Amino acid sequence: MQPLVVLCLVLGWLGSQVSAANVLRIFERPFFHGHRASVSKDQCKDLKEFTLGVQSLKLPEEEGISCYFYGEPGCSGAPYRAYTTSRQDIQEYAGSLLCVTSTTST
Repeated sequence: MQPLVVLCLVLGWLGSQVSAANVLRIFERPFFHGHRASVSKDQCKDLKEFTLGVQSLKLPEEEGISCYFYGEPGCSGAPYRAYTTSRQDIQEYAGSLLCVTSTTST
C-alpha cells in the first residue's frame, strides 16, 4: 500500500510554539546535505507543530511516522527519521517538511 504523504510548507514564523533556536539545536549535527540521523518522537512532533497549517494534520501517535526535509525522496520505513537538504534551508525555512505516515513496515 502506498504511504500517505502530506506536504507541510513552512509559511512563516508566526504562531510558532517552537523557537528557531530550538529547531536549529535539534539539527545542529553533522548530517546535513542528504545524510540521515534519528530524531526523537518529541523532536519530530515539535517540528510538525513548528509549521503553519500543520494544525490540520492529524498524525497518529504510533510508529510509522517519519519527518523528511523537502528534497529527499523516498520513505525509509524507519520511524522518526529526519532528512535535510542543507543547513541554509533550515536557517531560512526551518526545513519544509514532508510528513510521511507510512502504511507499511518495510
